[in-house]
Amino acid sequence: MDVQMEKKNDLVKYNNIMNQIAFTKFTTTDYNFLMMLCSKLRNQETNKMVFSFKEIKELVNYRSNHTAEHFAMELKRMNQKMMNISSTIETENEILMFVLFPTFTVNKKDQTLTVAVNESFKFILNELTKEFTEFDLKSFTLLESKYSKTLYRKLKQFKFSGFYKVKVDELRRIMDAPKSYSNNTFLNYAINPALEELKGYIPNLRMEIIREKKEGPQFLDLFSNLINKNKKINRTFKQWMNLVLSMQKL
Repeated sequence: MDVQMEKKNDLVKYNNIMNQIAFTKFTTTDYNFLMMLCSKLRNQETNKMVFSFKEIKELVNYRSNHTAEHFAMELKRMNQKMMNISSTIETENEILMFVLFPTFTVNKKDQTLTVAVNESFKFILNELTKEFTEFDLKSFTLLESKYSKTLYRKLKQFKFSGFYKVKVDELRRIMDAPKSYSNNTFLNYAINPALEELKGYIPNLRMEIIREKKEGPQFLDLFSNLINKNKKINRTFKQWMNLVLSMQKL
């Protein structure tokens, strides 16, 4: 489904560095706004782009009947969260902190949004030939969970290799899971539902849990055992260290 839709719908494409950012307290609507902007600002350098509220609503599958005033506040809230999170890029030699959209003007009277990309970080959305993540905007907006949206982006980063291996602590960070969640709770309320939703978008998606157990890793079939009903798995689950997600190569 996903591959076919990409041929006719808007694409989101950005440097993989953006996948390192944990979008703290983002809602599904916030994610949709952000990815819509990434899609429309791609290859626009630092040019100011103007979008009508109507166009934005159509692009992000916004179904609410709230007033234009309320919608303006939704946009404002999303950008405030963007400015408050730690947008940090760390390389071998540098640690860079930035605001992606220094120009973000919501005109309530004209019902428009004017936005431009930061000059210093325009590489995130421009001239992308390698080390990028690409996916269909429409498919992304249809995902109902913020955890699904985050995992979808990460899996798309690795769609050509077919494998995504990640430490549990890192996955919890980028998925913005509550710190109060135990590993079992994280599995049951974040990962499992996200993977279940993504099965309609990413072919042959499976998960392997790697734990600190001498008998070796435990393989779990997404569509049968991931509901975590196996008591033996529950007793040892606190020991798991990594996840390996595999999918069909594209």
